[in-house]
Amino acid sequence: MSKKTFIKKVCDNIVHGLILVLPKGAAIHKLLFSVKDARESTEKEDAYQELMKKLESKVEQLSSIDKEMIVPLFNTLFEWIKEKKSDLEYNQILCRIESLKSLPGFKGINVVLQNELLSYEAEVNLRLGNQKVAQELSEQILSKQRYSIRICDYLLYYASIIKNKPLFEDILLKYQSLGATTEKITLKEVIWQYMSGNNKAVLNLLCQNDSYTSIKEEFIESSNANFFVGLALFHLKKYDLAKQYLKNAYEKEKTYIHKYYQLLNEAFEVIDRRSAKFLITESERKILISVLKELSSDGCVEYFGKEPSQLKEEYWHLRITVALHIDDKVGLDEYQKCPEELKNSPGVKGIYADILSFNDKSEEANKILLELYSVTNDFRFITKILNTYLQSAKYEEALTFSGSIKKFDDEGIIYSLIIEAYAKLNEIEKVVEFAKEKIASCKYPIYIYLVLGDIYFATGDFSEANKWYSKIITAIPTEDYEPRILFAKHLRTRNRIDLCLQILQPYLKYSYEAQKLFVYDAVKPENEKYFGEADEIIKKNITGDSDEIFWISCKVELAFNRKRYHTSQEYLKKLYKLDKRSEIVFRLAYLELLLGGKDVVELMYKLENEINPDFVMIAANCYYALGDYERAENLSLKSMALNGNNFNEHLYAQFIGINVAPKPGMPEITELDEVLNDCTILLESDSQQVWIGITSRSELLVKDNQYKFADIKFFFRTDESVIHLIGTKKNELVVFDKVNWRIKEIWGIKTKVFNHCILEYTSKVPNSKFLQLVELKEDNPIESMMHFLVESEIYENQILADYNFRNGVGLPLKQFAVRTGKNIIDTLLYLLNKPNQSFFTGELNLISFEERKILLSPSSISLLSLIGVLDFFISTYCDQLLVLESTKKYFIDIVDKMNTKEFAVSMSVGTDQGRFIRTEYTEDFKRKRTKFFNEIIQALSKVAVTIMELRPEELDEMSKYIALISR
Repeated sequence: MSKKTFIKKVCDNIVHGLILVLPKGAAIHKLLFSVKDARESTEKEDAYQELMKKLESKVEQLSSIDKEMIVPLFNTLFEWIKEKKSDLEYNQILCRIESLKSLPGFKGINVVLQNELLSYEAEVNLRLGNQKVAQELSEQILSKQRYSIRICDYLLYYASIIKNKPLFEDILLKYQSLGATTEKITLKEVIWQYMSGNNKAVLNLLCQNDSYTSIKEEFIESSNANFFVGLALFHLKKYDLAKQYLKNAYEKEKTYIHKYYQLLNEAFEVIDRRSAKFLITESERKILISVLKELSSDGCVEYFGKEPSQLKEEYWHLRITVALHIDDKVGLDEYQKCPEELKNSPGVKGIYADILSFNDKSEEANKILLELYSVTNDFRFITKILNTYLQSAKYEEALTFSGSIKKFDDEGIIYSLIIEAYAKLNEIEKVVEFAKEKIASCKYPIYIYLVLGDIYFATGDFSEANKWYSKIITAIPTEDYEPRILFAKHLRTRNRIDLCLQILQPYLKYSYEAQKLFVYDAVKPENEKYFGEADEIIKKNITGDSDEIFWISCKVELAFNRKRYHTSQEYLKKLYKLDKRSEIVFRLAYLELLLGGKDVVELMYKLENEINPDFVMIAANCYYALGDYERAENLSLKSMALNGNNFNEHLYAQFIGINVAPKPGMPEITELDEVLNDCTILLESDSQQVWIGITSRSELLVKDNQYKFADIKFFFRTDESVIHLIGTKKNELVVFDKVNWRIKEIWGIKTKVFNHCILEYTSKVPNSKFLQLVELKEDNPIESMMHFLVESEIYENQILADYNFRNGVGLPLKQFAVRTGKNIIDTLLYLLNKPNQSFFTGELNLISFEERKILLSPSSISLLSLIGVLDFFISTYCDQLLVLESTKKYFIDIVDKMNTKEFAVSMSVGTDQGRFIRTEYTEDFKRKRTKFFNEIIQALSKVAVTIMELRPEELDEMSKYIALISR
């Protein structure tokens, strides 16, 4: 059967099948396209056969009609060649071109047509790696000095491949003269820059601006332009930006090569994000598994199977690389699937050496690497060879090999590995001298400084380690030096956070990953000097689409560490909507309590059933704030049980705070007359004493802690070891654990645990800001706690502030205001009339601005107004003063609210002989109070206004406090 007959039968079968199974409209649609494809294929085949016939004789022997047909027949042939190029059918193309060239009539046709055919032949040879053949054909084309758009297309590609700038510029002028569009000319320049490795130049040609977030309007619909932007960004490791361009290219032209780079971009975004394979997270590993699945699909394997050997090798090399980053074994499995003819290629063999190295076969890896190095003399193999020597503990061999190295890198990577081997065989003094010689011959000895720092760090000489690590900062030659991220990560593992941040600083404007690494540590309380820079980075990223939870979390932490608690709370609430993990619930509840709030019901329900003792203790604090003291104390005990015998300063402080004093309706029993279902017992024998506990609460029996906490082992009340003790009295003789004992003491569980916490706390944290011990009574520790003075500052939990408030100890003015439900003015009036009540108000010089101006806090403004000097103070020091816009609004809002009777009544606060009372609300009272606030607003109108992300009340909370004793 001839090909023509076969195609006709296929068409008939398609028509018949579609009519049978498809709806009428769909059948016609499918039919048209199937018949069209078949018809076009037939036409192209017929055209080729016709062209062959016409060129069998010399052109001058052809009729004028036949001569006219040659050009359209060649054009049809060129369309066929383009299709076959897309399908990688290179051999078919070369066979057909060779057949035509051998015919007698070929040399008689138009020279431009000859050159165009030769250009396709040259291009295919170039793609197949036959550069010498391509060169000969290109020289033939150039020698004839006849050009068309197609010929120039090829020659520009050829000049870009061989990097011949004069040829490229000459042909580009001819291309332009032939009427090539500006867009086409730009794309040719793009190819030149890309082939020359100038990725930034590619981006400058195609993108709107240097942020590279959008392509120029004339290239929006171009798959090639989108692809080259994506490729350039991929090579610059800007994977997040590359993603959209590569996706656009694939959507506009669904080729395997477009999909291939889309997949590689996805994979290397993960691989390059981590400095080491073992740092890849489980979610990232899933991404790599998905990429590998597509890379190893039948279609991909078939496509790259047809590619020239160089591209085929690259495909397998990168495919195995992705697999290796999933797991060592997966890497080995993928290598075994690689075609045998490629396993000896340098790229695949090199990655196989990596696989062996990761599978602890460093000696085998070393042999392969040495063999590759001897053949290719590839500089990149040197570090791998030295690494395999180090892994195999072959230090002498490493030093011997180093003697044959003729070329070294500028940054000292090779030298650092040699020094590492030398250090295994010599004293540290000799190592330093040896290293100093290498430093002298190294342009930027960054890695040498790093390895010397590591050597000293391993010996425990952290001061000397820091000295060498610090030298890295000045040795790095440029701001945009990519390994800054690797150094920062490495120094972070050494807990050299300040150096880590200094190394990252210059690179922040170039790398999103650097910004994340920097901010993660810069927001910590010990890194206060970096707070401003961290805040700017967070502001830039927090509204973006990427890593929203990360940036909000950093904002929460930064605001908290700057003591901007209201701002921290605001962002924490946003975070809670996105992430309801227990850690977030804990932080939100903690901050709500710290600020005197009581919106904690939902939060405490989530926390009280956790197994983390800190979470349960915060739930206890929530119940305490809501007045459910019994539940608070029960949960505080549960928290201690979950904590076991571990000393936890903050947990102990909170337990003391919750259990410090009798609560309304809850009588305190410190000592018991007989053993009950819930108590602790001190047993005494002739030689020892031991405390045991009995409980009816199963939640206090934590198996993981061996049922112990507060140095007491607890038993359930029905346990056969203790059930017989219930009902016995003090001083009775009993048997426990087959030993005779006398019951010396019987205490309530809370009393005993409380006593334990106080003794542990005061012995292990003697200079604690939490409390100062005055007197401790062994027989009644609860009562003795009334003599504790809690320092006048917010510590780390709201319980301390509650204790201060209940016991009249000095508090920040804002805390008094929150607890009385009044504004700052009324609180001031109340406290100034209360005998001997300490309180604290914000400092005037609260925040140092670059202008060295004074920022006025609300309580400072109020106090100055109360003593009648606010207007004088502002008039005198106006040039040095600033006020927050939010502070002005704070006072204006009060005046506005005075028109609401409910609010005005709530402000009518006074005292009578030190007792807190309400005064009668009258219009006169309202008038005087409104006048007072209006005078403040009028005075503040003379002060320069500034805007900060800080609420007015936070100015008082974050101050150093000035103590004022009321009189």
